Amino acid sequence: LPAHDDTLAQEARDTAIRIWEMEQDREPVKYEYFNTGGGPITPAELAATVELLIATDGGEQYAEHLNEMWPTLQENFGRHAAPLARAVPYMDDAYAQKVEDAVRSMVENQEETRFGTPFGVPISDGGWGSSGIVLGVAMQNYILHSAFPDIVEPDATVNGFEYVMGRHPGSSTSLVSGIGTHTKTKAYGMNRADFSFIPGGIVPGPIVVNPDFPEMKEDWPYHWFDSEYVIPEGALFIYVANAMDELTSE
Repeated sequence: LPAHDDTLAQEARDTAIRIWEMEQDREPVKYEYFNTGGGPITPAELAATVELLIATDGGEQYAEHLNEMWPTLQENFGRHAAPLARAVPYMDDAYAQKVEDAVRSMVENQEETRFGTPFGVPISDGGWGSSGIVLGVAMQNYILHSAFPDIVEPDATVNGFEYVMGRHPGSSTSLVSGIGTHTKTKAYGMNRADFSFIPGGIVPGPIVVNPDFPEMKEDWPYHWFDSEYVIPEGALFIYVANAMDELTSE
């Protein structure tokens, strides 16, 4: 915000700092029901801490809090790797070394499994398509590649982008309506009753029906688990598309 609106930027920063400090002295208020609510506390706490660490150019209280959280975050490093890596330029050498060691270990494990698919991405075998997971891994991979280019190759970013563009099981249809040679044009958006689409909308994509049958209905918009537009996936795609632009420019 600073380059756009200095007054609003200062107000947002001050408000974020005040809320973060207020939350340190009380138990979190949670509301969760099915897929509605705030979600897990730890990733939200980590995101707030890292964003404020960056916004304050290495504020000491946020650096200390991040180090306090490290034992918990280390237990499931893969889920928290991207924000932890973003914090490295604002932390000390000991923190940077801990993150680097954890990244090396994570990459070695991924190399052993390659996510278990020939597409080089983690494909869901549950009741929902994989585009969100795939794009999330692609974004994380780019952040880690930017922070540790000698350790992390950009393969997962490239593979994730290509997956949503059509290199996936069952068909070669792009999961981004209106972007690609052949795209999903009957989707579960606000105009689903028209059997139509919203340009730029992203669908979950193929699901794997047990034991190993990939399916995505091309002409039926009411299967939300493979055809529903999900707004966060749009933001992920914009990020990953820009990352691909930078990688190919390099």
